Amino acid sequence: MKVYIPTMEELIELQKLGIDVYSYLIAKVTEIIIMEDQVYEEGDMFEILDYLGPHPEIVYAICRLYPQKISESIITSKDADLCKKLLSTINKEDKTIYELDNILMNFDESILFEKEIIKNVIQILTKHLSQCPKYRFDYMGPNILLDSIFSCELPIEKIPSNTYTELTTIDPVYYIKLNTKNNNNKREKTPDYIIQRGLAIYLNRYGIDEFDLSNYNQKDIINKPDDNVKRLIKCLEYHKNNYQ
Repeated sequence: MKVYIPTMEELIELQKLGIDVYSYLIAKVTEIIIMEDQVYEEGDMFEILDYLGPHPEIVYAICRLYPQKISESIITSKDADLCKKLLSTINKEDKTIYELDNILMNFDESILFEKEIIKNVIQILTKHLSQCPKYRFDYMGPNILLDSIFSCELPIEKIPSNTYTELTTIDPVYYIKLNTKNNNNKREKTPDYIIQRGLAIYLNRYGIDEFDLSNYNQKDIINKPDDNVKRLIKCLEYHKNNYQ
């Protein structure tokens, strides 16, 4: 593996052509740092960055390609802006949802519950879970943020208000939790569009909406359960302590 080092004459010629030579230098130095770290193993890449001075562009480029490098530095592992930038690449570049693991697992827990980061993660989940429902079971854990979201234990005060609709698609019970937070004691007996849509998307992830279960719809099956419902509820109660 090799990397080309331009001469001063070539840099001058590039500059004469009117291109952004500074950005080219940033990209070229990024290549050199990665090459030395990956191939020649001539030292910690963050030591090289210390010599160069603050260059968030290079840090971002490296961590974007090699997320595992994030946890190697206290500075990068607690950099909320870096986390947001990396999360944005999942949707912008149509990456697989499994890239979410590589990002979140390398950042310090102290920044994962920032509202902007929570919002980005919820948006990624709601976009990708319909195409890849198995991720809900396959993500690398323990992961404090994903565990909190899927177990409905996300601190209510940390939830951005513009994610309420998306959260009901992850678990419709969020509708109740969020309404309780807002002291909405006048909630209608018939769920509104938000929870109906949330439930539809939730069921669709597992193909359950393909079955006709209308004989149980709009009936008081909780207070007056038949044997089938009793078994389902008993299963929930039996496993409650195992998965919370």
